[in-house]
Amino acid sequence: MELLLPTNPEDRAIMRLFFELCSSCFTYFPILRSAGDETKLEAALDQFKMGLLNVDTFLRTMGNRGRDGPYLFGNQFTLAECNAAPFVQRACMVLPTGIGSGRSIDPLDICDEFKLDRVKCWIMAVLD
Repeated sequence: MELLLPTNPEDRAIMRLFFELCSSCFTYFPILRSAGDETKLEAALDQFKMGLLNVDTFLRTMGNRGRDGPYLFGNQFTLAECNAAPFVQRACMVLPTGIGSGRSIDPLDICDEFKLDRVKCWIMAVLD
């Protein structure tokens, strides 16, 4: 039985770093609050894109560590995914509707646009 909390202290530290990163990277409220202000929308969208890039980079450099699978630690679904899942799910549900911004913004399309394959795989696994 897989545990939600890794037993390896180094993996626990990586998970804590991932918590911190995701708490700022998956916030989409600035996009929602930018309604009617194209300058604010572009700035908020740039920040969101940078967040996806940062998560992709983290997953590529610190994730998996020799293990296959879509999650931070390969096939092991951990507290890292539990913590981020609500934010990821809401971002992927709300942003494509255009609520707030007036523009359909799909995080998975952004991943495709910037070739962020690792974070796209992770998002899809979290949404599944």
